[in-house]
Amino acid sequence: MYHLYALYMKKRKKRYQFKKQFIKTINKQSIEKMIALTKKDYLSECIYVAPLKEEDKLFIESDDMSDSFLNRSKANNEIVMPEAYINTALWLLDLIKLSNNNLVKDGYIVPALYCFRHYLELIMKDSIHYFKINRGNISSNELGYDDNEHCLFNLWNSLRNFIDDESPQIRRVCNLIKELDNIDKGSTFFRYAFNHENGEIKEYDFPATMIDISELKKRMMQLYCFFEGINFMSRKS
Repeated sequence: MYHLYALYMKKRKKRYQFKKQFIKTINKQSIEKMIALTKKDYLSECIYVAPLKEEDKLFIESDDMSDSFLNRSKANNEIVMPEAYINTALWLLDLIKLSNNNLVKDGYIVPALYCFRHYLELIMKDSIHYFKINRGNISSNELGYDDNEHCLFNLWNSLRNFIDDESPQIRRVCNLIKELDNIDKGSTFFRYAFNHENGEIKEYDFPATMIDISELKKRMMQLYCFFEGINFMSRKS
């Protein structure tokens, strides 16, 4: 397994060559613009926005090449989308470390963890899908997993069936997945301000805790490398 993982790490740049140009554009100027996001007062800006007109739509076609295409990368969505979520999570953590604003520090960590959690869900489901295809368990147009399954630990246990490894590294990954899943079993903790059950509002019982952002970012990157290696093996198995 680790021979394949090492091979993946060597070929990683080749596999993601289409990302290189984007990475090169992240220079000092764009970093300064990202920091500015944490200082911008969008509330005061919204005061001067004109009210909606009858003909207004959310999605207006554009000829400006600086704008975004929606679904341009549909053939590569299974690679592009998880990558976008993990990069967004890491970017938000960088913003937190660079900001002196407590609202930024305490607010941005929530979407950062949501994006990270969603990355893990996407990459594990994708790996399960390809392991099953390459082992002849399913056809290429079948998911291979329960599309209503959002529990990270259940997904990890399903993926674990395809990983022939009992090393300490596997146990450590398992511990981190379990730690995150214990906080957010229902995939709601990072999406809603409060818990709810049978129409009643219930506060989350997770205590207020100061989180080491640098260590959190390191764990995210370690898990990113691990699961990208597993995903590579699932596609090449």
